[in-house]
Amino acid sequence: MVEPDDQEFLRSIFLMEAWDTLATIEDGIGHLAAGDEPAWDDLFVVSHRLKGAASLHGYRQAAALADAVERALQPLRQATPLVRRAASAELMTLLVALQSALDAIEHQQPEEPAVPAVSAAHAVRAIPDSDSVRCELLRFFGESDEVLTYFGPEAAEHLEAMTGVLLALEREGPREDVLAALFRAVHTLKGAAYVVGCNPIGALAHDLEDLLGAMRARRAPLTSAVLDIGLAVVDTFKRMLEPAADPSLDLTAAVGDIRARVATLLADGPDAVPVPPVERGHTRPAAPTPVLPAPAHPIVREPPAPRPRRTIRVALDRLDGLMDLVGELVVARSVLERRLGDLDRLGDVLFGSRARLGQAVIDFERRHLETRLPAR
Repeated sequence: MVEPDDQEFLRSIFLMEAWDTLATIEDGIGHLAAGDEPAWDDLFVVSHRLKGAASLHGYRQAAALADAVERALQPLRQATPLVRRAASAELMTLLVALQSALDAIEHQQPEEPAVPAVSAAHAVRAIPDSDSVRCELLRFFGESDEVLTYFGPEAAEHLEAMTGVLLALEREGPREDVLAALFRAVHTLKGAAYVVGCNPIGALAHDLEDLLGAMRARRAPLTSAVLDIGLAVVDTFKRMLEPAADPSLDLTAAVGDIRARVATLLADGPDAVPVPPVERGHTRPAAPTPVLPAPAHPIVREPPAPRPRRTIRVALDRLDGLMDLVGELVVARSVLERRLGDLDRLGDVLFGSRARLGQAVIDFERRHLETRLPAR
């Protein structure tokens, strides 16, 4: 059992570290409110350390508030500036409550009920929900911050490829290989969106994929209206990946307009529109072959045996399933790499905590022995 003097000493060490942690978190929240980048690793380390130290000493209210701060900070690293500024006010509320809890510990007052946790999704609720697509995307990216670390760059690559293919089709006209490249980019983006759970992007990509499939099956022509829709879809995708960038735009209306235009083209398409083959370069006419006299004894040569052509037929649904599995493997690998990075940071936190704990034990032993050893 810890004696009162020792307990007071341990409490003073905890409060000294807790007030330093509070100052670090307050500085980071100030950077968030100003639109600057805080020292994220330091914020995560000190908030996690404060939660562990408060739990170790039995201060449940301070531990719950530190846990709320840690959970509120996690999705903000990949959030947009608008979400960060909205969440900074809620974080300051938690910080004030944590300061009151530390004051109560310092003055040995009874604990009060802890303030509930705050997340980036809670800050997003302040935005009006008339634009249902924007609200759904804000909520999704706010609650799934790790998605942006792998889905965002992947989607940007697909959108860049789609833009290049659409511009090539506008310059050169319909080509089978270019249409196939565009179809693959849209199909991969659709699969990646559905894998991570971003349904609005997946649904819009599915509609564009249906239009491209009709063009490849020669049930719809490649017209300027189709190219305009393709470029409009790419632009809408970019806005959907940054839902807080332009609040004045009604994403729900934009997505609905594009889907209606796609449905109209699919319904009004002609029966069959041939896709012209890839143009080849002009060849010069071959020179006439000189006529040679027939030999006295003609040589009979057997024609070479035809080489068998190896082919394999795979159903389209199997190919779709294979592409979906590949997308899931890419996502799983990205998630695993993120988890490994978290483990590395946790190891650094544990090493730092062990060093601080060792120093606290040394200080405790020195003070304990100095007060209890008999004077000579």
